[in-house]
Amino acid sequence: MRSSSPWIIALSVRLYRWLLGIGPREFRSEFGPSMIQVFRQCCRDAYQQRGAGGVIGLWLPAFSELVIGMLAEHLSPEEAQARSLCMKG
Repeated sequence: MRSSSPWIIALSVRLYRWLLGIGPREFRSEFGPSMIQVFRQCCRDAYQQRGAGGVIGLWLPAFSELVIGMLAEHLSPEEAQARSLCMKG
């Protein structure tokens, strides 16, 4: 029998899944399950290494990256490319 995730991991994954919902349906369908799986594993690793504080430490970089990525998916291809070039330079 598999033990349930600590509450901080369950909450984090729930929030991540909710934020993923702002992205386009096609993107969520194609990449959502694997993104959630990777995020869940990152949470587990962080929890094993540093407890709840380690998981909370993932929130800002992971959630901000997800929100920026989802918003970029809503841009037209030209806007997305221009934004990508600005971020690199």
